[in-house]
Parts: sequence; structure tokens; C-alpha cells
Amino acid sequence: MRPGRIAAEAEFKRLERRLVEFGDEPRREDPALFPPDLDPDWREAFRAEYEGQLAELEHALRDYDRRRAETRGLSISSAC
Repeated sequence: MRPGRIAAEAEFKRLERRLVEFGDEPRREDPALFPPDLDPDWREAFRAEYEGQLAELEHALRDYDRRRAETRGLSISSAC
């Protein structure tokens, strides 16, 4: 395997693990994560950051999955 491909595989696996860990973290409705007495503006800011991180992880994982499929000679449509 080429060094670039090894690095891409390692990054893909790291992102996969992080996405699973992130999914196991408290949900946004969890009162411990967003206490009801927290200022509504702060609560929304925290929620937006949480959802933004999740979206970024999902996007990065899809991007690596696409690149991995292309490296293996598959088209995107056949990889899905």
C-alpha cells in the first residue's frame, strides 16, 4: 500500500470511531447537557456547536468513504 493510502485509511478509521463515539455522547435533549435554567441564547449557541460538530464529522466521513471507493476503482453509484 502507498503511504498516502495508508494515511487515508487511518484517517477514515479515526473518523469512523469518532462518529460512533459522538453518537454515544449525550443527546441534545439531555438536560445535563443543556440545563433548563441555562440562558436560552447560550443553550442555542451550545446546541448549534454540537450539531455543527456532528455535521462536520458526518461530512468528513462521507468524503473519506467517497475517496476510498474511488481509490479502489469503484464509482460512487456502485459504492452506495
